[in-house]
Amino acid sequence: MRKLLLATLLTTSSFVFADDQQLNVDQVVVSASRSNATLESMPQHTTIISQEQILNSAAQTVDQLLRNIPGLLIPGAPFFTADPTGQSITTRGIKSTTLVLVDGIPALDPFYETVQWYKIPLANIERIEIVRGGTTVWGNMAASGVINIITKIPSDSEGVVTASAGSRATYDGSASKNFVFSDALKLNIYAEGFTSNGYQTAPAQYLSTYYPGRGTSSANTQNVRFSLFFNPSADLKGFLKLGFDATNQDVGGYQYGNNDQRSPDIQAQFVKQFDKEDKLNFSLWSQWVNFNKQNGEGCHTTPYTSSTTSHGVTTYSYSYSCSSGATAAQPTNINSSVFQYATQTDNMHYKENGTSIVFSKDLNASLENFQLGFDYRRLAANEQLQLFNQPSGSSTSSISQTTLSNSLSAAELGLTPSNIKAYVNNSGEQDFYAIFAQTKYDLTQALQVSAGLRYDYYQNQNGSSTVYSPQGAYQSGGSAPDTSKAAFNPSLAARYDFNDSFDLRTSVYQTFRAPGLNNLYRSYTGSSTSVANPDLTPEKLIGREIGADYKGQNLTLGATLFADTVDNYIGTYTASTGTQVNGILPSAVANFCGSGTLGYNTTTCPGSVSFYTNDQNIFSHGLELEGKYRLSANASINGYYTYTDAHYTAVWASGATSSNPVGKQLTIVPHNVAGLDLNWEAIPKLSLDFNIRYNGSMVLAYASGVPSVTEGGYTVANFNAKYQVNKNTDCFLAVNNLFDKKYTDSTASYLYSESLALPLSATVGFRMRF
Repeated sequence: MRKLLLATLLTTSSFVFADDQQLNVDQVVVSASRSNATLESMPQHTTIISQEQILNSAAQTVDQLLRNIPGLLIPGAPFFTADPTGQSITTRGIKSTTLVLVDGIPALDPFYETVQWYKIPLANIERIEIVRGGTTVWGNMAASGVINIITKIPSDSEGVVTASAGSRATYDGSASKNFVFSDALKLNIYAEGFTSNGYQTAPAQYLSTYYPGRGTSSANTQNVRFSLFFNPSADLKGFLKLGFDATNQDVGGYQYGNNDQRSPDIQAQFVKQFDKEDKLNFSLWSQWVNFNKQNGEGCHTTPYTSSTTSHGVTTYSYSYSCSSGATAAQPTNINSSVFQYATQTDNMHYKENGTSIVFSKDLNASLENFQLGFDYRRLAANEQLQLFNQPSGSSTSSISQTTLSNSLSAAELGLTPSNIKAYVNNSGEQDFYAIFAQTKYDLTQALQVSAGLRYDYYQNQNGSSTVYSPQGAYQSGGSAPDTSKAAFNPSLAARYDFNDSFDLRTSVYQTFRAPGLNNLYRSYTGSSTSVANPDLTPEKLIGREIGADYKGQNLTLGATLFADTVDNYIGTYTASTGTQVNGILPSAVANFCGSGTLGYNTTTCPGSVSFYTNDQNIFSHGLELEGKYRLSANASINGYYTYTDAHYTAVWASGATSSNPVGKQLTIVPHNVAGLDLNWEAIPKLSLDFNIRYNGSMVLAYASGVPSVTEGGYTVANFNAKYQVNKNTDCFLAVNNLFDKKYTDSTASYLYSESLALPLSATVGFRMRF
């Protein structure tokens, strides 16, 4: 029986890819537990990455650092080379169900629910906590696990400066300074800047045919944060943080293409200690995001048909006819001249407000502790989108011969209101309310049981998705009805310590993920149509885990078996032009495109039509193995292996197609992943780290139920060397993808749409304390 409460889990040792001598696991309190649980008492598979381990890693961004954590699948293309609307984490084969926090505050885009990697610079991190498996106490988005990133807290007046330079004009620099005014008042000021020319993410053999004019995917980011920590009395402490984060990505390197985000935020926390056992934690936060997005493309065209010269100025008459896909790839459409043009401009504004109150109490010796909490989170977003027709026709312009083979301006391409395909206005709000409780109970000296309950209630309101033409030829969509949903999620876990070296862990839980604002309210049309569905219900995940740990003097081993069932999974379906849909259309699709045959090439719904439903379920199960062996006082080796089988067990019965057929492995989820890491202090002050990761073969796309794009198994190696120049200065050399393996681990509908992972890259830098 799927819903039988089976036992589960293990918390293993803190495997990561570096020496963890400085990490005393007996004393580490895992903040992601929302209790006083130490790492070794966690009822779920938990990993801690220490600051020292971060410094010993070759990774230059947080997303790339987490690629070496077993159970997590994160693309090999760094976040700054990929569109921010698609950046997510796959945990145990299930996508977009992992909650990422920074100091307990969500670090998710309020509209797309993707991870805001640009807001999390590596140099300011104290440690990272990764809890796999559903986490009841966090509610929405924590269906498959939680990643909590803990930033540094000042303990003295130290200052730190870091700087690095690497391949493809990649530069990173940060400065942090602590100011200790008294024992009761401390301040940290932190600033970081990152820039990179990036690299060409499209396969080289398809550039001239499918991507004329495409360049490298470059980016720059800036982060500034002021953190004030106060402790006016023995029973009261807290902090106030003000931050500003900005990024500008040029994904694809087109003239009309960028992702520009600006996000100020504020966070505050107060902890009141009533006595030795009781305390109250009160947190609140707000973030604002202004996201300006412009997508561009290029096409081949005829340079000019005639020219005239008057007073030294040459006027060329030229023609252009832009096409896409297979048509654009025909040799007859390829010549030396390329037009670049905008396909859309998008202006989005988000706002998020949240608060959390948690009361903790330590009880008697058997009933170890108890927490009662309340969470509130409000999301609001507005999007104004303009979609452009592909330019075609002829024109005359006074431009030089040299610029003719390069880019033409928007004015030269005639991007006037008459060339606008559609205006789109999307907006909506979500309010989340929750109350939760959890407790731990020692049944015997060796057996500990923990339980949690959480009730979530959320409202979707003021939703609207309207698409209309500038000429008033059509208008579609409109206001969506307000809806509300509730979710009740329990969890139960147990741990039995046979002795100091061996234990068994087990847990079962139910969690949920609510549809995001983009799922509910973001519709748009262009060459194809995407329709949001305001009637979506939350996904429900039931997870079961069982595992064991062994900890010896030099050897640590861990194993976890897991099985997750997801009901009402939010999936995407596409109906091609002229396809007869046999199922019951979501009302939003029928209202937007009209009832009857979906995909018929109408004015409001041209080309194919994609939409969301809850009519599919997922089953994912597998094994996670990991271990560490200390070869000597100066060397250790870590390894892991994961097996994951994840597939749809039910889909929407219709003429529309899903990207994942029933019973076949989900896309971009390999069955087998393995990693090995060797850390060695070769000589005093010189630390070397060599890391390899094997990713088994996987399907990137299906067509008619058959794999159409696949990626074979591959191995990637990384290397890092750190040398301590003196007690205050370290220098390092980091090499990623040491053997320059060409591969992709992102979804690709066609071979030419693959997005390549980071190629061979070298970085040198230093870290100086003062």
